[in-house]
This record gives sequence, structure tokens and C-alpha cells, in this order.
Amino acid sequence: MSGLQDKVAIVTGGGSGIGQGTAERLAAVGATVVVADLDLAAAQGVAAELPGALAVQADVADEDAVDRLFDATVSTFGRVDLVHNNAGITEADTTVQDLSLADYERTQAVDARGVFLVLRAALRRMVEQGGGGSIVNTAALVGLVGNSTQPAYTAAKHAVIGLTRVAAANGGPHGIRVNAVCPGMIATPALQTLLDEETKARLTAAIPLGRAGTVAELAASVAWLLSDDAAYITGTHLVVDGGFLACAM
Repeated sequence: MSGLQDKVAIVTGGGSGIGQGTAERLAAVGATVVVADLDLAAAQGVAAELPGALAVQADVADEDAVDRLFDATVSTFGRVDLVHNNAGITEADTTVQDLSLADYERTQAVDARGVFLVLRAALRRMVEQGGGGSIVNTAALVGLVGNSTQPAYTAAKHAVIGLTRVAAANGGPHGIRVNAVCPGMIATPALQTLLDEETKARLTAAIPLGRAGTVAELAASVAWLLSDDAAYITGTHLVVDGGFLACAM
């Protein structure tokens, strides 16, 4: 995978799950990784296993915390080349009419505002460096279709897709690519906690490939979008779902 060696990469939500998988994948192909997570101990645990990695505590919903993350990265490594803008949360199943304003705003703060703050900081730093760079935002299938039991999450992930398109237009003249990845059912620790066995079996039966995806498979997709192998791809989203969305009807 070309163009990742000796690059400096920030991965938000890197202390577990998809973010951890991306951090490990990027390090394996020669990138220097900054593992950012609200849970500092988790970030440190991942960073300790990666050569030359740095762990940073960061609440992506906090503008100052995001700025400190990028300051720490540039102060330590001199630049930022790659960003996997991945940190996010989910909501408990509900409906629009039953969703509290507090729960709606909490989800939006991380999944929409947080993605915006990291995306903005990344674009600013990359432009200041003279241009060039690649960013992948983590959206979701519900960024493309609705989920009747996740109104706040669905709204936030639609926002991620929209921001990805606009940021690609803004970054293009500076040689900065911006894309999104839309995971389907990925076998993360969080998934095992959120879904009971009956629900997992029902969802798996609707996937043409007949199984959940692995974190490593999704991380490979993110790394490819970040790499020079995807040099003419920007402003789009890559669905990684085993065929689920293609056959949803």
C-alpha cells in the first residue's frame, strides 16, 4: 500500500474497536500513529504496542481539546499527513417522538460536531504545511439510509457524509483528499455488547457474505482510502458491509 510509509497519522477513537484496528494497520505499513481517545489509558495501551506511537487524551466534542491534539502531534512529529476521523458514540434505541433533547445533543456533539472539529483542524494544519494529505471520516450505513430506532445517530451520520463532500471540495485545490467509510456490521467489542444473539443472527442472515466484517477488514479499507493507491478518489463514501445495503430490499 503506497504513500503511507513515514507518514504521521492521527486516529481518533483509537483506543478500541475500529480506531484501534486502523492504528494497528497504519503502523504495520510504516506510518507513525497518534492514538487519540477520550479514555487515555486505552489510548496508551494501544500506543504502547505500536512503534514510535503517541497517545493523546482528546474529547473530540471540545474545540480546545481538538486543537491540543493537533498541537501535540505537530510539536512531537512536525506535521500531520493522515487522519482517520473516527471517534463516535451510539444512542439507545428510541424514536424521534421519544428522544430527549439531551440525548440528541449528546450524540450530535460527538458524532457531528466532533467530526467537524477534527476535520476543520486537519484541513487547517494540512494547508499550513503547504498542502497534501488524506482524511477519512467514519460515517455509517445510517448516513445513507434511515434507521427508525436511531434518529440522532442517523442525523449525525448524514451530516458526516455532507461534510465529507464539502470538505473534499475545499481541500482539493490544496491536494487534500477527504472521503468517508460506511461500515456495516463489524465485529467490534461494542457490537458484542449492544446486540443480543437473536439480533446478531437476524442481521447476519441479511448479509450476502453471511457474516459480520472484521475490524481488520474495515481498517484495511480505511488505510487504502488514506493511501496513494486511492489518489484520485475524494468526496465519496466507501460502503463496507458485506453486501447488506445492496440487498436490503
